[in-house]
Amino acid sequence: MPDLAQQARAFAAMIQRVLNTTICDGPTITAVVHPARPEVYVGHGLTKASLESQRFRVRRGTGKTWCWLNLSFRLSLDHEQKYLAVKSSFIGVYAEDNDPSCLCHFDYEREKPDYPEAHLQVFGDSPALAAWAGRAQDRGLHRLHFPVGGRRYRPCLEDVIEFMVTEKLAVGRDGWQDVVEAGREDLRRQQLRAAVRNDPDTARQMLSELDQAAAEAAQLAKVPKARRGWPLNRART
Repeated sequence: MPDLAQQARAFAAMIQRVLNTTICDGPTITAVVHPARPEVYVGHGLTKASLESQRFRVRRGTGKTWCWLNLSFRLSLDHEQKYLAVKSSFIGVYAEDNDPSCLCHFDYEREKPDYPEAHLQVFGDSPALAAWAGRAQDRGLHRLHFPVGGRRYRPCLEDVIEFMVTEKLAVGRDGWQDVVEAGREDLRRQQLRAAVRNDPDTARQMLSELDQAAAEAAQLAKVPKARRGWPLNRART
């Protein structure tokens, strides 16, 4: 039986490594088992007494105001009780160590019925919402859930790191781009494996088509170049 806590600790170590090799100076990311459910929470500042993650500062450069990041993941084993699955995640960007200073946050909530599972929420004023009457205006911009890729293609931590560096919200360490690209590629492969497990018939069909195309190409390669278009050329004479 796979060990959920062990897999979650490895996941937390990976998140900590990505942060501290890109835009951070040492925050620790820990994994804490929920006392009553088969779930593990991953974040900064977690304890057995509190499963609420805490914000931490990112690199901004000398003399600049701080930028803060908060992230949390709720993990469990998948329906096969074998692979680690994210049940929910939160990555928020802040100007200060408080909720009102939030710029935006990237959320994922599996099987959420009322809005997209993967979504982005942005804080600020919107002239468009101000011009509209009704529920949209009353809710405010920060309560809109902008869809961002769905379960398989939602933004990952590496995407947020790239966003923060390129938009001058954080200063990246040397080689941060390599860390980001490697992390994204690893996640892409994980999601591909999960998609194949969930839909093996489509995967088999695609592999069969690829095998057939490869066999046809190999057969064609055996034919002398001068004869490859022979039937067509002959028909034209």
